[in-house]
Amino acid sequence: MQRLWRGWCFVLAACRGASPADLPPSFVVVVLDDIGIDKVGRYDVHPDPAPTPTLDRLADEGLWFRHAFAMPSCTATRAALLTGRHAFRTKTGSVIWPFDTTWELPLPEITLPEMLAQAAMPYDSALAGKWHLSSNVSPSTTFHPTRQGFGWFSGSMNNLWVDSVNESGGYGFFDFEKIQPDGSVKIERQYATTDTTDDAVRQLRRLEEPFLLVVSYNGAHNPWHTPPRRLHSFGNDLSKVEQHLAATEAVDAELGRLVDSMPDDLRQRTYVIVVGDNGTPSTVTTAPSDPDQAKGTVWEGGVRVPMVVTGPRVPQGEVSDALISVVDLFPTLAAIAEVPLEDVDVVGPLDGVSQAEVWHGTADAARASVYLEAMSHTGPGPWAVHDRAMRDEHYKVVQRVDGEVSLHRLDQPILDDGPDLLADELNDEAREAFLRLSAELAVR
Repeated sequence: MQRLWRGWCFVLAACRGASPADLPPSFVVVVLDDIGIDKVGRYDVHPDPAPTPTLDRLADEGLWFRHAFAMPSCTATRAALLTGRHAFRTKTGSVIWPFDTTWELPLPEITLPEMLAQAAMPYDSALAGKWHLSSNVSPSTTFHPTRQGFGWFSGSMNNLWVDSVNESGGYGFFDFEKIQPDGSVKIERQYATTDTTDDAVRQLRRLEEPFLLVVSYNGAHNPWHTPPRRLHSFGNDLSKVEQHLAATEAVDAELGRLVDSMPDDLRQRTYVIVVGDNGTPSTVTTAPSDPDQAKGTVWEGGVRVPMVVTGPRVPQGEVSDALISVVDLFPTLAAIAEVPLEDVDVVGPLDGVSQAEVWHGTADAARASVYLEAMSHTGPGPWAVHDRAMRDEHYKVVQRVDGEVSLHRLDQPILDDGPDLLADELNDEAREAFLRLSAELAVR
């Protein structure tokens, strides 16, 4: 019914003399897996990043964010990005395991494709790649992506180092269980990063404008592997760290193929948003970054991620110091697509704020602080781990589940939160920041 309605909208627009350029803008959201800012040279926080020429090109063509934040784990970020709501609200705050987790992102949660389907001209939608918001033992199993609003889905349910659905075999990036659009499963032996890109390119040709295409790469998450030689420059016999860098370069190369597959006119009317899902895993975090402050933690190394935006009205070659969170994508895309959020039946408070004016260069910032959290499991609490943090431009308050609190000034030249300022007497500026951020944290 929705596709019929979309067809009539397109016909009516054509009858009025509208061209594709008159249609609402489309969105391509690319999610990188386990690639922190220490692996991207543009951020200049580590001496040994991966080669990422595509991300560099997109940064030169658009706006890149120095202070973008995600949740510290795969599942939590995907839930927050799709709903605009923090993990403690959706109860989807940690990794979903394929045979152990019955929880899934609750179906009443309104997601990006469901919200954009309420636009004056409803958006078509598709998701290629990793889902990680349901399991083979959760109620919706392999049909969860389409029940959460996507018009098309094909990819992996979980990470590639586990059998995702029926334990029929499949292990790693060259041999994995892939969910088909009808919910069935097949063993895919094409390199996963390439396979996701192939699916995304095909969807770009199929989707009707306006559309939302989410491209969710499994790379550079483990299992550690050496990608096909054409996709990286690291040679053979690689260490884990080198394999992670090579997988990051491979994702960047396939991202380039995806972007280059878009005709120029489509690029000009489409927003391309690339964002990481969390920081770099500790096992491949190297000095001067601290493995104890990497993925899975609310420290900067766990939650600060690469992000770049290109598209209509986005200034070219600019860098933003504005704070931005993955929860902001929901209201930002709503604002750009002109979907009144007061008319969207969201199940609870939205935590995101629209960054549309920041994206378009008409405002320097949209929020003064960012909330961060790390949780021990999905589903209702109490949680054995629920570390929380509140960060502004210069300071960060961290509160652990055991009640321990610390304050940090974030002016280090490397990816490091620095010492706990509460160990010494605070100056007036630090005291004011501590009281303000602690008060904000207390109401979460």
